Amino acid sequence: MKRPPRDPEEKLFSMVLVTRSLAQGCLAFAAIGGLYLAGLLHGLEHDTLRTMTFTALVATIMALVFASRAFSASLRHAFVRNNKTFRYVAMFIVGGTLIILTVPFVRDTLKFVPLSVMDLLAACLAGAIVLIGCELIKGRASALSRH
Repeated sequence: MKRPPRDPEEKLFSMVLVTRSLAQGCLAFAAIGGLYLAGLLHGLEHDTLRTMTFTALVATIMALVFASRAFSASLRHAFVRNNKTFRYVAMFIVGGTLIILTVPFVRDTLKFVPLSVMDLLAACLAGAIVLIGCELIKGRASALSRH
């Protein structure tokens, strides 16, 4: 533990933290909702759209976790930080998602369909957009908290 404990007199949820969290949640909602609406407008089948939205949701949650791991540190530091538990959880989530998307019995149970490479990339792009957006929000919140 390299960081000192929080001052007991300090609020548990500061206005900056609440505002940043709301902004990140709205960004995630916009990314997934935007993907869903774009898929509807392009005439994607509902099963494909359901599968893409699920994949985007998983990618977006992973992005939010990465962004939250590094409130004060850089994103690069969050990726290389030595945290075995986080790595195991991330591998479990990625592995579970791959099983859901590739094992026919599991996929059919959820009424998912195989995704094309472009559909999969679009879903993962939602997570990347959220990760980048969260970094921008974090930078803006840090600048505001200093003033």
